[in-house]
Amino acid sequence: MTIDLNSLPDDVASLQELVLAQRAIMATHKVEIDLLKLQLARLRRMKFGHSSEKIGQQIDQLELLLEELEAAEARLPEMPTAVAPAVSRPVRKPLPEHLPREAVVHTPACQCPECGAPMKKIGEDVSEILERVPEHFKVIRHVRPR
Repeated sequence: MTIDLNSLPDDVASLQELVLAQRAIMATHKVEIDLLKLQLARLRRMKFGHSSEKIGQQIDQLELLLEELEAAEARLPEMPTAVAPAVSRPVRKPLPEHLPREAVVHTPACQCPECGAPMKKIGEDVSEILERVPEHFKVIRHVRPR
């Protein structure tokens, strides 16, 4: 379906109505395509359950109708969609540096359990937990070598 640009109305309100009408048509086409895909899948399951020529003909007809609708949808001009802003997770502020820190190192085995070779440190994961002692606060750092 092609749109003649010369026949479009000049006022904004009627253009908006035209766009809304086209969007409604596209939405109904998408619903119809999804319904046909569902029916086609159901008929294919029935066909492989027990064979029947009637089911095979229905499948062929639905596939043709589906191809026509998908081709008609491909010919429609692409409608711009509103892009939602990316939602980022909040980042926790680091604990204050003036608090005393206590390090707890969780060391793994010194040798590989499979081959017995000595293990090498390739990095570490550090997590800090704020702990309240009755008189003051302290930070416990859990260090897990990788």
